[in-house]
Amino acid sequence: MLDVSGSGRSWGITDLLVSETEGGTHLYSLTRAGGGVSVYAVGEGAPKLVETEGLSENLLQLTVPELELIEVGGKVLLSVVGLAGDRLETWQQQDSGILTWGTDFTAEGFSPGRLTEVEVRAADDGASWGYGAVAGGGLVRLDFSLGRITVTEVGRSGAGAGHAESDLLMVSAGGQDFVVATYATGDMLSVYRVDEDGGLTRTADVGAANGIWIDAPTAVAEVTSGGATFLVLAAAGSDSLTVMRLGADGGVTPTDHVIDDLSTRFRNLTTLETVTVGGRAYVLVGGSDDGLSLFELLPNGELFHHCTIEDRTDLSLSNITAIATAVSGDVLRIFAAGEGEAGITRTEVDLSRQGVARGGTAGADRLTGSDRDDALTGGGGDDALLGGAGADILVDGSGADTLTGGAGADIFALSADGEIDVIADFELGVDRLDLSRITHHSDPSRLLFVSREWGGEFHVGDEVIQIRTANGKPLAASDFGSDLLYMLSRLSLDSYVQSEVGRYLQGSERADRLQGDGADDTIRGMGAADELYGGDGADRIYGDGGNDRIHAGNGNDLVEGGDGMDILTGDAGFDTLHGGAGGDFINGGGQSDRLHGEAGDDRMLGEGGQDNLYGGAGTDRMIGGDQNDRLYGGEDGDVIRGGIHEDRLHGDAGDDLLFGDGGFDYLEGGSGEDSLYGGNQADNLYGGTGRDLLQGDAGFDRLFTGEGDDTALGGTGTDALFGEAGEDLLYGGAQNDRIWAGGGNDTLFGGSGDDLLAGGAGFDVIHGGGGDDLMRGNFNADLFVFADGFGDDTIGDFDALNDLEKIDLSGVSEIRDFADLMANHAFDVGGAVLIAGTGGDQILLQGVSLADLDEGDFLF
Repeated sequence: MLDVSGSGRSWGITDLLVSETEGGTHLYSLTRAGGGVSVYAVGEGAPKLVETEGLSENLLQLTVPELELIEVGGKVLLSVVGLAGDRLETWQQQDSGILTWGTDFTAEGFSPGRLTEVEVRAADDGASWGYGAVAGGGLVRLDFSLGRITVTEVGRSGAGAGHAESDLLMVSAGGQDFVVATYATGDMLSVYRVDEDGGLTRTADVGAANGIWIDAPTAVAEVTSGGATFLVLAAAGSDSLTVMRLGADGGVTPTDHVIDDLSTRFRNLTTLETVTVGGRAYVLVGGSDDGLSLFELLPNGELFHHCTIEDRTDLSLSNITAIATAVSGDVLRIFAAGEGEAGITRTEVDLSRQGVARGGTAGADRLTGSDRDDALTGGGGDDALLGGAGADILVDGSGADTLTGGAGADIFALSADGEIDVIADFELGVDRLDLSRITHHSDPSRLLFVSREWGGEFHVGDEVIQIRTANGKPLAASDFGSDLLYMLSRLSLDSYVQSEVGRYLQGSERADRLQGDGADDTIRGMGAADELYGGDGADRIYGDGGNDRIHAGNGNDLVEGGDGMDILTGDAGFDTLHGGAGGDFINGGGQSDRLHGEAGDDRMLGEGGQDNLYGGAGTDRMIGGDQNDRLYGGEDGDVIRGGIHEDRLHGDAGDDLLFGDGGFDYLEGGSGEDSLYGGNQADNLYGGTGRDLLQGDAGFDRLFTGEGDDTALGGTGTDALFGEAGEDLLYGGAQNDRIWAGGGNDTLFGGSGDDLLAGGAGFDVIHGGGGDDLMRGNFNADLFVFADGFGDDTIGDFDALNDLEKIDLSGVSEIRDFADLMANHAFDVGGAVLIAGTGGDQILLQGVSLADLDEGDFLF
């Protein structure tokens, strides 16, 4: 064990981390809150405690804390994830191993104390980014800058969405980034592809529901072997290790499933660590079984058990919770600790005899080792494996293979492939057999063995294994004791059923036709004019370059047309469609969709459902369709039609043309010289800035001109017109309208009907028109205009003492001049003046007497 005397905190360790700096190799250990972080120098020579940092008991919570390195602004910061509090505290890592105070990270509207797992990568701009798991379940995107974390919630899908994450991993395969999450209560693992916008798309599920015995997965790690990326999943409930090959499309292929037995000691698995040394991949695992097991991951994705270290009184391998590794030359240093026992165990593995690791292909391969300890795995053809000198591991593939170990203590591993495989140079008492892929029997006496003059044959079901001795002598069944068999408890993967998560389809630079299936697919057209069909499921479809035709199909889909003049159809489901650059045609289809035209002159149709349409840049034509839609024109002059039902239309920038059509609509012109037509039913029209035309049409409409010199026409129906800023022309139209001028020198026309006209804060011109109207000039000097047939009108605030305020009677043929007015048509009536015309026309001036009036108050 490491010497952890002094002030080092060695009891209750939850995590270990090794870091390499210019100052050497340092091991960091972590306990729960109330303990702290300890730093050890573990390079050449005896380990040495460098320093410790305490953690307040106030930071204690149920989450098991973990160590994470975050690089921001050129500084490497050591953080502890899983502590209570509204900030993520860090220390700056020095080359000497000493920790100095780093940066406290905070996040707006999010407490970092909610994070249970964090995976972070350094970005090229000096910041870091990654993903985190949240207590209770959920994933968030994390973008780190100095002192700040930008936290963005990302969606989950599939069966895992109902569970909390038990471990998190970021991994790359084929140049694509992925996030892998395990769910202990869901008995499964999910793989999510990292999209360009930082969102996550689920690409694979693996668990008990897929026919693999996985119970309560607790940890996952990645490692590369034979040029492929593998995931290794540890499950505590099933005491199992599951290996899966991860493809560039996010799909996974299980390659091995190993169960703990008396030779391995990883029952109730809690932690694992992977490391690659000289092209060879190793896996270390531990749990509550009082031991540490070392495996090698072979190029074919299968595990080979090298050794197990059992706990002793001078070690601390009881209930292992943390493992870390460091490589120095040909030596692999392993550090292990647990929460229930004090101390950190260090062990070393001598890899000076390590040779090459080579894997076969689907064809007939000839794989040759070196004079060291090699690992050779066959592929799909009739392979020849030649180990050469050294203690080699030779694993046959699915063909009729020939395995030649050469000098040294070799292990020959055979697979169930229905072919006759040959071991060409077996040395009795030196070499061993691994039949764990064929049978679970560890006692050779229970297997059928046929002696031959050149050796012998094992017959296991349909499998025939010829064992030819190096010395040419025959073998007997009694020659094979249990010591000659290398056995590892494996479960078959034959029952594995792939989840219906969806496929990743990518076209070429030519015109492609790609079809999804019933799952959640991701489809990329790439260049040229492609035809892309999502089918059922929640699909992500990207047209990329070219004039593409995309049908999303059923399901809640995301479609991005990319460059070119694309045709996008959402079909059924709650879809989001982005046209991208170019003049696109976008049809939402059924249900409530979100359509984004973006750059270019687009045509957009929401069709069924309550849709949101965003035109973006360009002269767009937009129709909401059925149901209550929201349409936003964006930049430039757009034509927007709401369709039937209650729609909201926003012209935004540019000279727009808006039609509410049927329904109780809301129309807002925005900036620019807009034309708004309410259509049927009671509509609300807002001109916004610019010189606008507002027409209510049928129904009881309300028109707000906004800024600029606007024209508003109420149309048929009892309308309300509000002039607001600018010199507006306000026409009430038929029926009983209400008109308020607002600021500016406005002109008001009541039209037919009994109207209310109010001037406002400018020098207004008020025409009552036909009907019995009530008029008020309000502030400043206004002009009230009358013509024959004006009806029974009232001016509620005529200011006879204001030389600029006047009544225009030039259109009233019965009244010739002021003398005629005063002699024949004007009368004092109860504190008011009544001006009488013909045919029942009259004007009542409230609060005015005849004595107040003079010729300057009238125009003839």
